[in-house]
Amino acid sequence: FSGHRMSKFVWMKKKKPPGWELIEDTLDEYEAKMKEAVNDPHEGRRKCESNWMVHRLHYEKNRFLYDIYYKKKKQISKQ
Repeated sequence: FSGHRMSKFVWMKKKKPPGWELIEDTLDEYEAKMKEAVNDPHEGRRKCESNWMVHRLHYEKNRFLYDIYYKKKKQISKQ
C-alpha cells in the first residue's frame, strides 16, 4: 500500500442514463464552446458584454436538453 488514496468522486460516479450516447457529443461541443467563451479575452468590453456569450451558450444547452426531453417524446431519461 503506497498511501495513495483515490478521490471519492471516482467511487461516487453514477451510471449514465439511457439515451446518453445520443446526446453526449452535442453536450461535449457545448462544453468546449463554453470553455472558449470563458477564456475569451475581454479587454475593451464591459463586464456584462463579456458574459453574454456564456449566458447564450448556457441557454442553448438547456434549451437543447428541454427539447429532447419534452418535445421529442422523452428520447432521454430525466436522470
